[in-house]
Amino acid sequence: MDDNVKTDSSDRNAGAAWVARSGKVPAELQPVWQSWISSGTISLHTNYFHIKSKSAAFKECSLVFDGKKNIYTVKEVSSQEVTYSVNIGEKSKQDFAVTLKPAPNIDMDELKNRFDPGVHQKHIQALDIIIRHAARQSHESVGRYFFKAPENHTLNDSKTFAVLAVDCEIDAGKIGTELKNACNELGITLCGDDSKSISTKDKDPLSEATTAFRDLGEKDLVLVVLGNAGLYAAVKAAADVRVGVLTQCVQEKSLTRHRLWRNICLKINAKLGGCNNILCKTWSERIFKDAIVIGIDVNHPAPGDNHTPSIAACVASMDDYAFKYHARVAVQMDGDQAVARKEVVMKLQDMVLNLLRSSMDYRRKRRRPQRIIVYRDGVSEGQFKEVKAKEVEAIRSACRQIHRAYNPSVTFIIVQKRHHTRFLPVHEGQPVDLNVPPGTTIDNVVTHPENTNFFLCSHQGLLGTSRPAHYHVLCNDSGDKPNELQQLTYDLCHLVARCTRSVSTPAPVYYAHLAAFRAKNHIEGSRLDRSASAQQYKDAVQVHEEIANKMYFV
Repeated sequence: MDDNVKTDSSDRNAGAAWVARSGKVPAELQPVWQSWISSGTISLHTNYFHIKSKSAAFKECSLVFDGKKNIYTVKEVSSQEVTYSVNIGEKSKQDFAVTLKPAPNIDMDELKNRFDPGVHQKHIQALDIIIRHAARQSHESVGRYFFKAPENHTLNDSKTFAVLAVDCEIDAGKIGTELKNACNELGITLCGDDSKSISTKDKDPLSEATTAFRDLGEKDLVLVVLGNAGLYAAVKAAADVRVGVLTQCVQEKSLTRHRLWRNICLKINAKLGGCNNILCKTWSERIFKDAIVIGIDVNHPAPGDNHTPSIAACVASMDDYAFKYHARVAVQMDGDQAVARKEVVMKLQDMVLNLLRSSMDYRRKRRRPQRIIVYRDGVSEGQFKEVKAKEVEAIRSACRQIHRAYNPSVTFIIVQKRHHTRFLPVHEGQPVDLNVPPGTTIDNVVTHPENTNFFLCSHQGLLGTSRPAHYHVLCNDSGDKPNELQQLTYDLCHLVARCTRSVSTPAPVYYAHLAAFRAKNHIEGSRLDRSASAQQYKDAVQVHEEIANKMYFV
């Protein structure tokens, strides 16, 4: 193969995807394309799954599936059909429906520049890395995917619950018994046998769900079984905003899954105020007692939707273990108008002030946090300066409103997930899946030479190549060393309530994303039209006071 030809996987994918959609090989790609075909890159790439199609449109085509959502082929695909049936792998018995969608025109000048032989093509062969040790967690292992809550952190009293079936026929008694038994293993005592079934056919789902929750009376939790996943937004809008009751939704078709109840119980325990696992004997665990950990994220509407506003979410830890969080959400405003795609959080000062007061009420003797540790998601490098100037100052202003002399240290870290950096192990003894082990930290060579930043792969990749998170430290009043911030970040990746493994981002960022997305569900469930006012959007995301200080969003 010609050494001057770019052949990294991202370029192969881009070229193959373009040809699959257009059915033509542009002149700029002809030399490279012939190299790919002769070397078997397209049709025989070992990292891809081969697929077979029952459609004549793919006859005599060598199809390649990337394991995610793209199918590549070097043959022209008939445009007369839009939906095909394919089978992945030789032993697979399941057929999948594949729909061809028109793709926008690609800027061939940019693609040609990517293949410019003048661009340096050598990738970095090896990096010196640091393996951050997994935080010790206080729990009892019950199988591989389940943790028993630590001693003295379980719920002390029984909780009432009911079962609500929406557009489905179920055995409520059997389901209630299965849930009770699963919760007992985690130390949760559920009592009650109330149930109700409703149908939303030709009716308003929001009104029907609201009436049903009120008919069930005051319950600590309602298990909602959905016959149609499209009703989720209306159910959550009714429960979280109108009635104020904690809910756990599950699809009817998922009731037969083996580990369903175990996974659900982790979420239920957190919603009801329990603790699934805590860190112990770590530097992070010690600083949590005098710190509040905050996560911030903004959820934007879909491309082309200029009417639905962006939703900002801010979550903060309440306890000494950084496990329990409260959330506050707000519609992004520009004056009196709700706006879309506004990244800087406009109401951050009010949200942080509210959360600081909640934290002081939650902790004994109204103790003020001496440290504020912030993880901010979804900010591009071009917005770093603006975010630091406005959001860090908003946090300091909120502290001054508590008391004019209150000036805690602020650590502000940006979390980036949308990038193209990947790391693979090169030493002997590498894992079978070719992913770097959890805890891998890279803070040199590929990082900024002056600003404090690092890559951390905190999770075990189950499919494909793991994508590390990229962390940028914009503010560090406490003067923490880089290795301390890296260990703190990795420890927080172990504290997500609904996972029994470490996740790809710290818990506060994970929760902020969930809270913002839940607010989006509330807007969708409220069925607001394009003429809705800013006040209507505010009302749609205002969580009922009965559950506002509970982890309703997990």
